[in-house]
Amino acid sequence: MHEISIGMSGSDRDIKPEASGSRRMLTDEQIMAAIAAGDRRIYADTVRQHSRAIAFYAWRMLGSQAEAEDVVQETFLRLWTQAARWQPDRAGISTWLHRVAHNLCIDHMRKDRSAVTDELDEDLEDHKTDPDEDLDMDMRQRRLQQAIAALPERQRSALILVHYQGLSNQAVAGIMDLSVDALESLLARARRTLKASLADLRVDSENKDTQAQPVCTNSRRQEKKA
Repeated sequence: MHEISIGMSGSDRDIKPEASGSRRMLTDEQIMAAIAAGDRRIYADTVRQHSRAIAFYAWRMLGSQAEAEDVVQETFLRLWTQAARWQPDRAGISTWLHRVAHNLCIDHMRKDRSAVTDELDEDLEDHKTDPDEDLDMDMRQRRLQQAIAALPERQRSALILVHYQGLSNQAVAGIMDLSVDALESLLARARRTLKASLADLRVDSENKDTQAQPVCTNSRRQEKKA
């Protein structure tokens, strides 16, 4: 079985889950039955189709490329070894893989909570900008990543699965063993926490806009006098 590399360094850290594109004319049931029967070609196709999305989710959850790679490897190992246990009436392949990855991420986070933000902190130190550029888009993105990493594990997972992975509330509720109402409550708390954590960015942005406004006004007045 081949190694799966997720490559989250540099510009790859802005990676988005890849679109499904043209799918093979096989149902999820046929795909999982083929994998359970040992079809390596179908397995490799399935890994290619889903690996980027799972890698993105794991990295967002853990903030560590090394731990995310471990989760990706283990998730697709379980696809190979546990395909026969998959139940089509409970979840599609994508939802099932996200559930496996979710549980593995939670296990990693509970083993070493300090590792959740360490790599993001190191990344921030390595990419310090000049004081005048602290609020550029890259800095805002790093602040957002740190704020997400600081969320309680269930809030973080709910937020990432819905807003970054694009899964439905119903699918995410199934992944996390929650009711849809409980999931929506988690999402609301996560959004409130992020809003509070990033409030200073909004204030600074508004202050800059306010300071810039008189310049525009004075310029217009001068044009009218002329």
